[in-house]
Amino acid sequence: MLHFKIRIANQKDLPEIIKLRELVIKDTYLLPQYGITDQIIENFFKAEEPKLERYIQYMQTSQYVIAETDGQIIGMCAGCQDGVLRSMYVHPEYQRQGMGRKLILEAIRIMKMDYKCSTISLETASFIEKAVRFYESMGFESKSGTPYKMFEEQRKPFPTVEFTLKPIDQNWPLKLPCIKCYSLGHIPIILYFLPYPKSLI
Repeated sequence: MLHFKIRIANQKDLPEIIKLRELVIKDTYLLPQYGITDQIIENFFKAEEPKLERYIQYMQTSQYVIAETDGQIIGMCAGCQDGVLRSMYVHPEYQRQGMGRKLILEAIRIMKMDYKCSTISLETASFIEKAVRFYESMGFESKSGTPYKMFEEQRKPFPTVEFTLKPIDQNWPLKLPCIKCYSLGHIPIILYFLPYPKSLI
């Protein structure tokens, strides 16, 4: 079982945050059907320079929540003042282990308590089906979004899905079942339980 710690990032974490983001983008967006090649992705990263200064600026209006194990950052999510969840990335080798849910819960707690957001929104490409299912399982309402091009040389835009969570009240996330899956041989075992006591919301 994976053991990881969730905490708020600081500027010293930025080089590793940038490295994780680039790893996940390469793993997710290398899509020949959209004309996206390795070179197009590399050009995208080069155009973002200087990256460190850019992320320091981002930290003025958002807080990065990170997951780490053995000193390595393996997951991240940004809770922003404008009520938008951004930069949700989990290392490909550590996905589907409950980390994404905990990152989202902590980011939403920050947005609710620190930034006083009453509505949370985010957007993702619709072809990332596991992400679409994940956000729906977290209680977000979905609708078709505006197609967009992430890369300048991209042949055609991605279809997107927009997600909204509203309102964030005193009972969230107690409305959501927390699901953990185990296997005994080839027999799956699924447990449902509430994620947090109400006093922590």
